Amino acid sequence: MTSANPTGNPTPDLEEDRALPQAVVRARWLLLIALGYLVVFGSRGRLEIWPHYIFLGTLLVSNIVVAWLGKRPERWPQLLELVTVADVLAVAMVVGFVDPSVEMYLACFAALILASALARVGLVSGLMLLIMASYAVFLYDEFGGSLWRDHNLLLRLPFVFVIGVYFSSVASHLMNQKARATRLEIEARQTAQRAYKMEREHYRLRALSEIGQIGLTSGGKAPARVMLEMAKRMRDALALSRGSVVLFSSTEPESKVTAKSKDGSSEVILSSTEPQVLQELLKEGKLTELHPESSRAMQRQLEDLVPVSGAFGSVLVVPIGQKSDVAGAFFLLDRNPNRSFSDGERDFCSTVAMMALSFLQERERIENEALLRSLLANAPVVVFALDREANITVLEGKVLDALQVQSGEWVGRPVYELSGAPALTRIDVEEVLTGKSFTGKLQIRTFVFEIQYSPLRDLDGNISGVIGVTTALLEQLPE
Repeated sequence: MTSANPTGNPTPDLEEDRALPQAVVRARWLLLIALGYLVVFGSRGRLEIWPHYIFLGTLLVSNIVVAWLGKRPERWPQLLELVTVADVLAVAMVVGFVDPSVEMYLACFAALILASALARVGLVSGLMLLIMASYAVFLYDEFGGSLWRDHNLLLRLPFVFVIGVYFSSVASHLMNQKARATRLEIEARQTAQRAYKMEREHYRLRALSEIGQIGLTSGGKAPARVMLEMAKRMRDALALSRGSVVLFSSTEPESKVTAKSKDGSSEVILSSTEPQVLQELLKEGKLTELHPESSRAMQRQLEDLVPVSGAFGSVLVVPIGQKSDVAGAFFLLDRNPNRSFSDGERDFCSTVAMMALSFLQERERIENEALLRSLLANAPVVVFALDREANITVLEGKVLDALQVQSGEWVGRPVYELSGAPALTRIDVEEVLTGKSFTGKLQIRTFVFEIQYSPLRDLDGNISGVIGVTTALLEQLPE
């Protein structure tokens, strides 16, 4: 690892990568020195050049190689495992050569076991002193006072101590490496999660920005042009090659393009039929990716529905609406057949599709309301709606012209002021607000109408007002 902070100084991770291998290498030098002294001075016989000196030379050269390779952290863990196994074998060989007694083997392997289990150099060093003292007591019991005059025997005591120090440093290093790898994995996972959340937030804000711009610039535009603007912005935001909107209408005799961008990469299509293959897919109300490996039937229907020139690539289908209330869909095409859309991109498209659905529903509501008002204005009746305070909220009907009543003048005023018999009207309104529907009378000017009263309810079923519709003219009173 060669990372550094902005000041040019090594980062803590880099210092840790350098310090840990160096600590192991230094401890191994102590082990090799102890092995060399034990082989050279701990032997009671004359040493031959082969294999002992060559064996020691190989160990010394190996530590030089280990020190050099230790500067390459990416290969250090695998190297350390191999070196540790080789060192265990080397210790066993030296013990077998110098003193193959059961006590010597027990002392050495007790040091190995404690070093591996505890992996703490300070604690293991203290325990090694205890083991070394125990082994010294054993040697003194066997050799007596000559122990202190025989360097062959005395060299065995620090050898046990060095074994514990070296292998505990190795075990400590491996545990630290494992903990560090775990920490880095957790940090990488947290970084990925933060990046994921930031991407989704970016696209959410991007969607809100696009929606705001469309809202500011869509005033007075035809609905098809507004939908085209949405498709173009989705195409540009996702860097795609094509963005189309298909709106389903059972009243159209045939499919047709109602709006198209200048470069031809976006269009609004009014489709007379909903594709059978895509029907179930759209009614799920979920965004779906289509790739060349998708069913050929779906590809053919998509190509028939949306103009596609060239090879069929990746497509993101974004339904406008959910389940049975699907008004249409955005079809976003990319030439890359392996294009995958991220969750942030999907969030962006879903948000724009929700805005498109709201826009279409609002346009439909306005158109229906205008049509209803036109019908009521030309119908030979009087229709009115009241809130719970009996204030007029709607007043329509062609009969109003004959009565010389302007609806705009009366909206917001109490119906009792319009009625020629306010007391009777008040009783009728209060009865309707209790939930009853009935036929009563309403006098406007000198005309008395038969009127059908019904309660007006909100989405929760609560009574929010009164609806009245005149059904017949009963009489005309003298002025």
